[in-house]
Amino acid sequence: MDNRGNYRDSDRDERDQRRDPSSSSSTHHTRTEEEETTHYRSQIAPRSTNITNRVAPASSNIVMERFYSYGIGSGGVPLKPGGKSAAVVAIQENREREKRELTHLNDRFASYIERVRYLEAQNKKLQLELEHLRGKWGTQTGKVKEMYEVEVREARRIIDETAKDRAAAELRAKRAEEETLKFKDKYETLLAGRDSDRQKIDVLQKQLADNEADLNLFRRRLADLEDEQKRYRAESQKLILDIQRVTQDLDHETIARVQLENEKQSLEEEINFLKQIHAQEIEELKQANLVGTALDPANFFKHELSSAIRDIREEYEQLNNQQRGELESWYRLKVTQAVQEIQSRRAIEAPDSIREREEMKKLRTLVTDSRKDISAMRQRNGELENRIQELEELVQIERREGIQSTNERDREIQELRSRLEELGRDYDELVTTKSSLDAEIAIYRKLLEGEENRQGLKQIVANVEEQARIEFAAAGGNVGGGGAAGGGAAATAATGGATSYSYSRSYRTTSGGQGK
Repeated sequence: MDNRGNYRDSDRDERDQRRDPSSSSSTHHTRTEEEETTHYRSQIAPRSTNITNRVAPASSNIVMERFYSYGIGSGGVPLKPGGKSAAVVAIQENREREKRELTHLNDRFASYIERVRYLEAQNKKLQLELEHLRGKWGTQTGKVKEMYEVEVREARRIIDETAKDRAAAELRAKRAEEETLKFKDKYETLLAGRDSDRQKIDVLQKQLADNEADLNLFRRRLADLEDEQKRYRAESQKLILDIQRVTQDLDHETIARVQLENEKQSLEEEINFLKQIHAQEIEELKQANLVGTALDPANFFKHELSSAIRDIREEYEQLNNQQRGELESWYRLKVTQAVQEIQSRRAIEAPDSIREREEMKKLRTLVTDSRKDISAMRQRNGELENRIQELEELVQIERREGIQSTNERDREIQELRSRLEELGRDYDELVTTKSSLDAEIAIYRKLLEGEENRQGLKQIVANVEEQARIEFAAAGGNVGGGGAAGGGAAATAATGGATSYSYSRSYRTTSGGQGK
C-alpha cells in the first residue's frame, strides 16, 4: 500500500512538473523530506531504496524523477548472527518482486506519456484541417442542395410507392397467414386426433400383448396339467390293468379252487364208493366168517384191510386238509394284498385327483375369462381399427376434396380462359363481319349513287367479284390451318360470294331490260 501511494504521488509530481517545470525542484525536495521523515516502529530500522527513472523527451528538457521508498521491518524478531533467516529471505524476494513491478509500471507510464503526446499532435493536425475545411465551406452548396432536394423528392416518391406496395403485401401476407393458421389448426387437430388414436392403439396393443402372454402362460399351464392328466390316466390304466390281472388271477384261483373242490368231491365220492366196497367186502367176509369161523386168516386179513383203509383215509384227509389250507391262505393273501394296494392307491390318488379337479376347474374358468377378455380386446381393437380407418378415410376424403376443389378451380380458370378466347374469336368475327357489312353498305351506297352510270356499275361488280374470288381463295387456303381467322375469312368469302351472285344477277337483269 505504501508503494502504491508513493507511485501515485510521483505521478502527481510528474503532472505538476509538466504544467510548471519550475516547481519540479521544490516538489522533489518536499517529497524527499517527507520520505526522510517516514519511519517504522520496529527494532530494525527501515531501509529506503530510491529508484530514479529519467524520461528525456525530444521536445522538452524536463527531467522526471520518481522516488520509491521500501521499508522492511522484522516485527521484533532478532536476526541470527550466523546467517539469514527465512523471514529475511522472504523480505528480499518481496523487495525484488516489487522492484520488478515498479520497473514495469515505469515503462508503461513512459509509453502512456508518449502516446498522449502523439495524440495531442494528431489532435492539432485535425484541428488545422477542420479550420481549413471551414474556410472552404459555402462554395457550390446551391447545386448540392438542388441535387439533394431532387434526390429527396425521388426518395420520398419511392418510399410512398414502397409503403403502398408494403401495405398491399402485408394485407396479402395477413390473409395468407390467416389461411395458413386455419389450415395449421386443422392439421394440428388431425395430428392430435391421430396421436391420441395412436396412443390408444399402443395401449390396447400392450394390453393385447399382455393378454396374449397371459393366455400363452395359461396354455402352457394347461398343457402341463394335460400332461399330468395323461400321466395320471396312464397310471390309472396301469392300475386298472393290474387290477384286471389280479382279478384274472383271482378268477383263475377261484377256478382252481372249484376244480380242487370238484376233485375233493370226486375223491369223497370215490372214498364213499370204496367205503361201500369195503363194507360190502366186510359183509362178505362176515358171511364167510359165519360160514367158517374157524379160519384164522380171515380175521387177519380183515384186520389188515381195515387198518389199511383207515391209514389211506387218514392220509387222504390230511393231504386234503393241507391243500385246502394252503389254497385258502394263498387266496386270502392275494385278496388282502390286492385290496390293500387298491386302497393305498385310492388313498394316495384321492387328494391329488381332487386337487387336480379343482385346478382344472380354476384353469378352465381362467381360460374362459381370458378368452372373454381377449374377445373383448379384439372387439375393442377392431373398433379402434375401424375408427382409425374411418379417420384415414376422412383425411383421404378431405384431401381428395381439396385436390378436387383445386382441380375444379383450375378447370374453371381454364374454362374461363377458353371462354375468353372464344369471346375474343367471336369479337374478331364480329369485327370482320362488321367490316364486311360496312364494305357491302358502301357498295350498296355506290350502286345507289351510280345507278345510271352503267360503266361504273360494271366496274363495281367486277371489283366485287374480284374481291370475292380473292377472299374465297384465301378461305380455301386457310381450311387446313383452322382457327378464328380462317372461320372469319370463310364467312366473309361466303358472304361475298352471295353478294357477287346477287350483284351479277341484278346486272344481267338490268342489262336484259335495257336490251329490250
